[in-house]
Amino acid sequence: MDLPIIEIEKNTVQNLNKSKRLEWIITNDLGGYASSTVLGMNTRKYHGLLVTSDKPPLNRKVILSKLEEEVLLKDKVVKLSTNGYPDVMYPDG
Repeated sequence: MDLPIIEIEKNTVQNLNKSKRLEWIITNDLGGYASSTVLGMNTRKYHGLLVTSDKPPLNRKVILSKLEEEVLLKDKVVKLSTNGYPDVMYPDG
């Protein structure tokens, strides 16, 4: 299955208020799906990379919420993840 290519401008992704409202979802036609924001910052309780259902569309469970990505560049660790909390973001990947 070929998925469409969606391009988002750099200044949009760098704007937290805009980018955290840009959401995506991919379904598997079996009641499961993956969804998040373009930042990978889950802003809703039903966001997750692996969400399944044994009785679609009921009884859904988030099996894998997200990944905490980091890259090692020489001797420096760069965190790519972003998590939003009521008064702070950590890390600010």
